[in-house]
Amino acid sequence: MIRNLVRLVVFGLTGLLLADQPAEVAAQAERRIRLGGASASRVALVIGNSAYRSAPLRNPVNDARAMATALRNLNFAVTPLLDASRKQMYDAVEAFKARLRQGGVGVFYFAGHGVQLDGENYLLPVDSEISSESDVRHGTVPAGWVVEKIQESGNGLNVVILDACRNLPSFARGWRSPAAGLASMKASSGLLIAYSTAPGEVASDGQGVNSLYATHLLTSLRTPGQTVEQLFRAVRTAVVADPANEKSQTPWESSSLTGADFCFVPPCGAPGPIVVPPTDAAKEAFEAARSLDTVAGYEVFIAEYPGTFSAKLAAARIAELQTQPAPIEPPDRVEVAQGGREPLQPANQDGREMVYVAGGRFWMGCNDAVDTECYDDEKPGREVQLESFWLDKHEVTVAAYRQCVEAGRCSGRGLETPYWNDEEQPTAAWACNWNKTGRSDHPINCVNWAQAQAYCGWAGKRLPSEVEWEKGARGSDGRKYPWGNVEYEGGGRVANIADETAKEHASRWSIAEGYEDGYYGTAPVGTFPLGASPYGALDMVGNVWEWVADWYDGDSEYSHYNGSWYVGPRSARASDRLRSLRGGSWHFIPMFARASFRSGGSPSDRSVFVGFRCAQ
Repeated sequence: MIRNLVRLVVFGLTGLLLADQPAEVAAQAERRIRLGGASASRVALVIGNSAYRSAPLRNPVNDARAMATALRNLNFAVTPLLDASRKQMYDAVEAFKARLRQGGVGVFYFAGHGVQLDGENYLLPVDSEISSESDVRHGTVPAGWVVEKIQESGNGLNVVILDACRNLPSFARGWRSPAAGLASMKASSGLLIAYSTAPGEVASDGQGVNSLYATHLLTSLRTPGQTVEQLFRAVRTAVVADPANEKSQTPWESSSLTGADFCFVPPCGAPGPIVVPPTDAAKEAFEAARSLDTVAGYEVFIAEYPGTFSAKLAAARIAELQTQPAPIEPPDRVEVAQGGREPLQPANQDGREMVYVAGGRFWMGCNDAVDTECYDDEKPGREVQLESFWLDKHEVTVAAYRQCVEAGRCSGRGLETPYWNDEEQPTAAWACNWNKTGRSDHPINCVNWAQAQAYCGWAGKRLPSEVEWEKGARGSDGRKYPWGNVEYEGGGRVANIADETAKEHASRWSIAEGYEDGYYGTAPVGTFPLGASPYGALDMVGNVWEWVADWYDGDSEYSHYNGSWYVGPRSARASDRLRSLRGGSWHFIPMFARASFRSGGSPSDRSVFVGFRCAQ
C-alpha cells in the first residue's frame, strides 16, 4: 500500500506537473500513511534569517532547515523561508493565515534577530535598514501582528516559537533604552507562544550547527506521547541542564491552550521522563567525559550521575559509538593492472567508462546520525559486507542505447511515449529523450525494466543489485548524499533535482528552496562533478531514478540483508510486483534524492523520471 503511493510519485505525477500542480501532494499523502496520520491537518511556516548586513548570525538558517525537515516528518505541510526580506515575511504570514482557515494545527517558527521597543516585539528581516528607534516599526515585522493574523484564521490550535533574541543587534545599542531579549506577549485561547529564553534575556546562537534551544527542541519533537505543554517543559529542562548553557538561558512559554491535548507524535498520554538537572560537579564531569569521548568514559559518568539530562546524552553517545562501523581494511586486489594499483576495467560491448567499487564493509540503509528523513523501508541501517564490482560512471545515455537498438539487441518500442497505469501518457511525451534533438548525451528514459536489463546484457554487464547501487552511491561511511552530508543548498550544483529553475516553469511545484541546478527536465550525464560519489560515479542521485535488479518488497525488504554477506537478488515470488528504483530524479525534492531512499515501480512502466546504469 505504501509503495503504491510512492509509485504514484515516481510514475504518475507528470500530469500534475504539466498542470502546474505541486509534487508535494503525493508526498504528503505518503507521509500521512507512514506516520499513522492525525485527524486534523497540520500546517507550518518556518523562517530562518542569518544573512543580516550589520549583525549576521551563524545558525538561524540551519535551525530553520532542521525544523522544516522535522515538521515534515511529523506530517506538517511546511513552507520554509530562508534569509527572508520584509515583504517576503509579510506575504508568507498572509498565505499562512489563509491555509490555517481550513482548520487544524498551525506552527509558526522564527529564528533570527528580534528586538523589543516600548514593550512590543519585532522580528527582523534580512533587508532591515534600521539606524534609529523610529525605523523599527517601518523596517521590521511586528511579532504581535503575526500572532494577530494567526488568531484571525479561526483554527483550533496554534504554536508560535520565537528563537529570536540571540543578542542585541549593533544598531540597537545606541538607543536611549536598549532592551535585550523579547517582551512577554499574552497568548489568547488556543495559542501557545514559546520563547527560546525568558522575557528580557538573551539566548545563545550555539557553538555547533544549531542554537542551544533548537538543538533540544528538535530532540524533544521526536518524543512519542508528549503533549505540547510537556514538550516545551522538557525543552526548558534540557536547555537549563545543558553544560553549554553559559548564559543561564531559560526557555519560557505563555499558553492558553484549551480542549483536547495535542501531541506532535501521537497518541497522547505517555508522560515525559523526569530529568534531574546536573550540579556544577556533574557539568565538570560531563565535560571530562566528552573530552575522552569513549564508551568507558561515558559509562563512568552515568554511574556517578544517573537521572540527569547529561546522562541521557552520554547514553546516546555510547549508542552512537557502538554502532559506528569498524575501520575498513583495504580489500585484497585480485586483478591488478601491470605497473599500477587499480584493477583493469573489464572488457564490455558498449565501451563506456566504469568506476571500481572496492569490496568490504559499508553502512547500508538509514544512518540516524546524519539523516532525519529516513522512511521505514530504509531501516534498520546496518553494516553489510560486499565483494568488489564495477559500476557505470554515468547513467546510460540515449546515444549508447541507440547502439544497442541498431545492433538488434534492444527494443526501441515505446521510447517516445511514457506508459503507466496500463496506458500511454502522450501529454508527458515531451520529457522522453528518445529521438529528441540535442539530447543524445542525456540519460535514456521512458524505458521499462526489461529494456534496461536487455541493454546491460548486450553490453556484457547486468543491472546492479540494490546493495551494490547503494555502496556505489555513498561509499562506506554512511553518508546521506554521494558528496557527503552537506545539504543541497550548501554544496554547490551537486545534482539535478526539483529546484528554482523548475519553479519558473511550474510555479506551484514543491522544490528545494534556494537551490538552483539550471535544468527543467533531464541534464546531460556528468553535468554535476561536485556530486560525485566516493568512487567517482556521477548522477547517483537526481537526473533519473535508476532501475536495479531486485524486486521491491516494501518495508520488509531490508530484513533480507541479514548476515555478513549479501548473496544477490531473491527469486521473484508471486506476490512480488514492483522492481526497485534508486536515486530520485529531476522532478523530486531532496528527501527523495538521498543515498538510502528506496522506491519501486511496475516492471512494465516507462517513466520520464526513470533510466538506469549497469554493473559488472
